[in-house]
Amino acid sequence: MAGPAKGFGLYRPDVPPDTGPHFDVYQNVLQMAAMGADTIKLPMSWSGRQQFAFPEEFNGQQGYCFNGLPPLQGPNPPNHLLCPNNYASVNGPWSFDQPNHNEAWTLDQVGFVQIVFNIAKAANPNFKGIIISFGGLPDDIDGGNIGNKHPGTMVGCSQFGNAAARIVYKLGDICTGIEFGNEPNMKVSIPGGTEVTPDWYAFMAAYIIYWIYQCGGGFDSNSPNELKKRVLLGAVALTTSNSNNWTSGLSPQTWISQMSTYVEYALNSILPSDPTLSTKLHNAWRLSIHPYPYLGERDSFGRDPTDPDNVLGDRDAGQAFSTVWSLYDATQSLYPNRKIWITETGVSSRKLHENGQRDFFNAIGLAVKSRYDNGDRRLEGVINWGFNDCDPALHDSTSPYFQFGVISKSNGSSGKLAAAGLQGIYNGAWA
Repeated sequence: MAGPAKGFGLYRPDVPPDTGPHFDVYQNVLQMAAMGADTIKLPMSWSGRQQFAFPEEFNGQQGYCFNGLPPLQGPNPPNHLLCPNNYASVNGPWSFDQPNHNEAWTLDQVGFVQIVFNIAKAANPNFKGIIISFGGLPDDIDGGNIGNKHPGTMVGCSQFGNAAARIVYKLGDICTGIEFGNEPNMKVSIPGGTEVTPDWYAFMAAYIIYWIYQCGGGFDSNSPNELKKRVLLGAVALTTSNSNNWTSGLSPQTWISQMSTYVEYALNSILPSDPTLSTKLHNAWRLSIHPYPYLGERDSFGRDPTDPDNVLGDRDAGQAFSTVWSLYDATQSLYPNRKIWITETGVSSRKLHENGQRDFFNAIGLAVKSRYDNGDRRLEGVINWGFNDCDPALHDSTSPYFQFGVISKSNGSSGKLAAAGLQGIYNGAWA
């Protein structure tokens, strides 16, 4: 069978871990690809950057698209954003060590993505490409940067979407798609939450769709109802029942529903004279979700969430799989015609032990295979988080994500049982 896109998220490789060996980006990408991963999700953010970039693509044109494409129907961005002399470098630099080669790289994020792709493709000829996780706001966006959550105007939303399209355009064929944001349905006080209301998120998302259609290649010649570049919207945290954590008090499913409705409305507003195209663009985007097992928290004895003696959260592979799969199934049933990506999931090898972590991934693999064998291919991608326990986010023992990697922290390169299990899935059931 032809399985879903499969792989891992590679997060913040420029930040060294607090303890243990350096996070070896080169080795990690090689290991991901050698296991059979055909997709890697990489983060890109405008946070802390003063201005938009890509002066070479403007070439002095007084228009906001490029290569002769028409400008947006509606208000144009302010002139100072069109001045070729008013740009910062694109999202860089990123610096990280490459211990195996005894050298350091300093690159902008676009250059980093290109190198990650080259490494992965060399290790796995079937590697498909990079999904960009795009978020953050440049400081000079129209209407201001409102709490680093959204612009203050629709022009700002258009600028944001255009910036995303430019990155996708610049990366070319090595970028297969873009995911917008990270857990906007969760308050910023929750790790990973970005707390964006569904209306503002939807208008930024609609402009991402519009500009990627205009500047990113249009529709796929082999699948005329699909955008050439996949657009993944939502990145929604599903495993939460605590309304105190929700953006605007909206449950995950309510947030998704409102976001989807607003995206449709926004596209109709952008393309008032072409409702057929607006509908086609609305039908083309994918929903991305983060269905984790119940991770638990410190118990009454003060034990960390991943302590094997902590009875909170899902305690074994069966429970963990059931939680994740039921969250996916419930979401798919609400959107039966929408393709879905799981862009974050995983379990701790400390909580479930290594065999439990492996069994969790095996259960996911078999469930997906069963659906694909029966002709249901709406689950288009499964991206796990994380990969290596040397990742700074995975080696805080007080975190519910402690030891989520399939590569051991002991030396930063040895695979756990789950690594072999996933390799078997990627090259077997999902090949």
